[in-house]
Amino acid sequence: MANSRPARIYAGAGHWVSSAGTRHPGGLFRRSPGGGEWQALSAGLPENVEARALAVHPREPEVLYAGTQDGPYRTTDGGGRWERLGFPDRGAVVWSIAFHPTRPHIMYVGVAPVGIYRSEDNAASWQKLDSPIDGIQIWSLAVDPEDPETIFVGTRPEAFRSKNGGRTWEQLSMGVNLQCP
Repeated sequence: MANSRPARIYAGAGHWVSSAGTRHPGGLFRRSPGGGEWQALSAGLPENVEARALAVHPREPEVLYAGTQDGPYRTTDGGGRWERLGFPDRGAVVWSIAFHPTRPHIMYVGVAPVGIYRSEDNAASWQKLDSPIDGIQIWSLAVDPEDPETIFVGTRPEAFRSKNGGRTWEQLSMGVNLQCP
């Protein structure tokens, strides 16, 4: 049976003001790939949402997660309505989201300035992972599809790896300057 769900493109952005004083709106947006206008998504999201991370559930294309300035949010209808998840740190900024490649009920979020959280129950509850990365903004997270216990984390200016699902970490960037210009 063919998938009857329409294809969609999603984009998130922060609000910003140019050096000339021009205001640029941020938010969370959706559109069809063939064109058309971007549709602002806001139902259930925080006011003036800034979506810094987006992730589509690997097996349920209508389920998306958004990392915002007020923690993670989820939609089950392709973006029509969002709900704030039961995340322990109110006001934490989620910068990255990653799914376990074979068990998508397990997911990770990178949060500033707190660290990394793991959920093993479709984001119903979260456990903060102990790591040397606490207090650093987590720019990116990736789970190795060949070895799902291996997690990579990118911060500024360092990279880290866990080979045991986030229980212990090693720094990968020793002696390498990863600072952006």
